[in-house]
Amino acid sequence: MMKALLFTLLFTFLGSGLFAQDALQEARRLSDRHDYQQSSSLLLTYIDEHPQRKYDLGRAWMLHSYNLLKVGELVKAKEANDRSLNLRMQLRSGDIAENYLQAAQISLSNNRPDDALVAAQQGMQMLIENPRLYADLNMVAAQALNLMGRFDEANRYFQTAREVLNIEVGTDNPAYGMLLRSGGRLLQQQGQYQAAFDHLALSYSTLHTPVEKVKSLLLAYELYWQISVRK
Repeated sequence: MMKALLFTLLFTFLGSGLFAQDALQEARRLSDRHDYQQSSSLLLTYIDEHPQRKYDLGRAWMLHSYNLLKVGELVKAKEANDRSLNLRMQLRSGDIAENYLQAAQISLSNNRPDDALVAAQQGMQMLIENPRLYADLNMVAAQALNLMGRFDEANRYFQTAREVLNIEVGTDNPAYGMLLRSGGRLLQQQGQYQAAFDHLALSYSTLHTPVEKVKSLLLAYELYWQISVRK
């Protein structure tokens, strides 16, 4: 009788954990397909039905915040990110830097580069094992500084992000290509059109998917005409 009870409890515990993984993975898949509303619907259902699973709730609120940011619901995105951050701080989670990155991106979208810079710098002070996350924090700091007209500092943060990805994932990785495209846009905003074009051309050759390659190509084409006009 006791063995049967223990087996039932163990099965229930493991089954609940597996369901959490399945639900969150499906929500992530939907988000990656740009089906943000359906993803968030699944996440909110999971949050309502599993109030005790704090670690998974932190992940769920984080992804829900990401979805809201993508559809322009900035106030709700900040609220969801704050919920995730509070849960992760209670658990002393190593994922907190992700929340600071999200806060910085929300602030950028809200035209608050000063707040974005503070959040990005706070994130960099956390223990970060994922090099792509560290690179993203540096890139957001660069974007914030660029908007503030502090171009030299912005370029230093961008170079740090580039060096990290160069070392950790290599120059043939799509993440490196995406970073180069962001760097090209930084330089375009600074009026460094030729340097921006060079970054976008390298981005085009590095990216793999047709959609992302076309995005870099269109930006490079726009810069080509800007360069031509200046000559």
